[in-house]
Amino acid sequence: MGSETESKIEPCDARVINFLLGTRRCGTSVLAAILHECGADFGAVRTTPEYHRSGYMEDSRIGKAESYFRKYYELRKTFPFLPVCCINGMRKRAISIFKTAVQDNRAWVKNGALISCLADLQNSLQFQPKVLGIVRHPVENVASFSNSKGVFGMESDVSTMFQRYYDSNQKLLLHIENYGGCLISFHDLTNRKKTNWADTIVKAFPQFKKHDLIKARGKLVDQRSRNLGKQQIIYLPEEYQQFWNFLQEKTGSK
Repeated sequence: MGSETESKIEPCDARVINFLLGTRRCGTSVLAAILHECGADFGAVRTTPEYHRSGYMEDSRIGKAESYFRKYYELRKTFPFLPVCCINGMRKRAISIFKTAVQDNRAWVKNGALISCLADLQNSLQFQPKVLGIVRHPVENVASFSNSKGVFGMESDVSTMFQRYYDSNQKLLLHIENYGGCLISFHDLTNRKKTNWADTIVKAFPQFKKHDLIKARGKLVDQRSRNLGKQQIIYLPEEYQQFWNFLQEKTGSK
């Protein structure tokens, strides 16, 4: 059976790359816009103050690299007895695309889906990751994802979405533990009365100033939410409620 390390890939320069990570629809876009406003270099991206209407456009090459990784992992899971050498081309392609994308020496990368392949990227390219994670209440997170996907999202298995939320955030915590960084709450970020999220970021990433982060939040965050109140009207299984409480402790929200 082939090995994932058989084909050597030239590593990136040994430098720190900061990753902004979170599950889909958890606030990575608005946080990226805030950091961009405060001088964070995300490379070839486009941001807009009206993020809630136009969004934050991340580098499409990063998304393409993640897509190749996802297909590679799906095939390994679906066909566990398939020799790795038969599909390793997808993995090498993903690594090559990512390496090309970050050759502009950007300091930041934003793509929540990279949670699933960050360790593989780091091991292959030997850069130094640092992680800024953001979490959102699972009910609001799942509701927002479902709404954003139209009929497809509404017909998706909700239990599967909750399980994906749990798995992704567990991996996110492991990345922060292994590589350093911090975790903040979407709800703290969008609450004008709270500034603890800025303190957390400044402590882990001292290149930012608290005053600048708060000012950017005031400029970019629209506190209106179509998912407001979902926490009260949609039942959350006890194990996920406990997990959310645990995440809140990790963000300093409790």
